[in-house]
Amino acid sequence: LLAAETLGNTTIILTDKTGTITKAQMRIADIHTERSIYHAQQTGHTPKKDVFGEHDKKDVLSMALLTADGYVEGEKQATGEWVVHGGPIERAIITAGLESGLHKENLIKQTPQIDYLPFDPERRFVASLHRSGGEKSDKRRVYVAGAPEFLIEKAEFVYSDGKKKKMTDPIRSMLSDQQLKESKTGMRIVGVGYAETTLESLDVKNPNTILEKFVFAGLLVLHDPIREIGRAHV
Repeated sequence: LLAAETLGNTTIILTDKTGTITKAQMRIADIHTERSIYHAQQTGHTPKKDVFGEHDKKDVLSMALLTADGYVEGEKQATGEWVVHGGPIERAIITAGLESGLHKENLIKQTPQIDYLPFDPERRFVASLHRSGGEKSDKRRVYVAGAPEFLIEKAEFVYSDGKKKKMTDPIRSMLSDQQLKESKTGMRIVGVGYAETTLESLDVKNPNTILEKFVFAGLLVLHDPIREIGRAHV
């Protein structure tokens, strides 16, 4: 009886979402960049079926792939599906890459990985350190993915038309507004970017060094379909 009374007075119930209310089939629904958001604002037109090859989106997807801690097993199956291992977000990124003709293994051959820092809820991002000019290059670049509001705030630059330019308050507000808009629809948002660096390893005790002169590249918008039984219980 006490439990029933308590339940009757409940106004908010917190529950796990991914794989419980949703199908745990997360996919990248869209990628937003400084160029794509600006284009949509200027033209008032957002294509119903967006193309990842436009407005720096494929570059952002490539950066995200280098941070994704997952892998593809074997070849494409007879069903037409790839067997992708990793967490829900990592699988979504790798699958989007495969569908766009981007293979993580090929990217790593071009930019060999030196060090990797897994996601941490306190740090709020994952980082992957790479040689940016080939196996013998002394150039380094660290790719980062994580909490979008945190990375937007930390960024000194923004990726635009294949190169970086200075981050300004209006651009920062534009990116933040787009992130908030997508979040309100129930989408999961991941920020992506990079920084040129001289680091030889990633210091877990001093993560701020990773984000020095950080270039914010874009927002991944991830969608996980709701289970039919979930709709009836929400």
